[in-house]
Order: sequence, then structure tokens, then C-alpha cells
Amino acid sequence: MRKILKIDKVLVPTDGSTYSLKAAEHAAEIAKKFGSEVQIMNVMGPGRTRPEDEKVSQEILNRTKEVFDRAGVKVIVREPVYGHPAETICDVAEKEKFDLIVMGSRGLSEIKAYFLGGVSDKVTHHAVCTVLIVR
Repeated sequence: MRKILKIDKVLVPTDGSTYSLKAAEHAAEIAKKFGSEVQIMNVMGPGRTRPEDEKVSQEILNRTKEVFDRAGVKVIVREPVYGHPAETICDVAEKEKFDLIVMGSRGLSEIKAYFLGGVSDKVTHHAVCTVLIVR
């Protein structure tokens, strides 16, 4: 018997990069096909607590939401959160029982990621659900 793929909840972490906006487009298509609930989130890394950082985070979320609006897909915009991005994404996905994480292959800090290991790479190794990385 064939197992039917079920994708009820999709988490889309975004940093506003071209890759993350492209990931949002893919997530919108998946949501249309499966009737999935989609939530977008932005994680501000350690040391980022200034009001300007929160404003930038909100702008990133708004830009990402526009992708879903254009596609006609309802999206839940989560409040910006502070923490280590990969760890926070994996924790949210596990605690809230997401079926899929859709994210960009590279973010805004590509050079730093080269030395430290990219967020998407860490998420693929530690998430308890399926992860789709978009290039």
C-alpha cells in the first residue's frame, strides 16, 4: 500500500535574501497543492536587540509575506525572535509539529556561513521533520 504524503504545516524561515524569498515561492506552491498552513519566521541572532534590528526583522517578514500574498496563499507571520537561527528553527519545528521546513540554501551572511557552517546545513542535520532547501 502506498503511503500518502501529508503536509499540513509548513515553516518558512526567512532572512530576506534572494534565496529565502525563492524558498517562500516554493512554499506557496506546496501550500496550494496540499492545503497546508504556512508560517513565516525571522530569527535575529545573538547580540541583536536594538529597536532598529526589530524594525529590519519586521520588514523582512513583510517582504516575505508579499510573496504569499501575490500567490494568493494565506500565511501566518510569527513575531521576530532572538536566538541562534538553526537551533531556534529546529526547536520551533519540533515543538509545534511542523511537517516541512522550506528555506533558502544561503542567507545574507554567506562568508560567515562558509567558516561557521550555514544555517540551512545545520537545520538539515538537526530538524526532526523534512527540510526542503531551495537554491
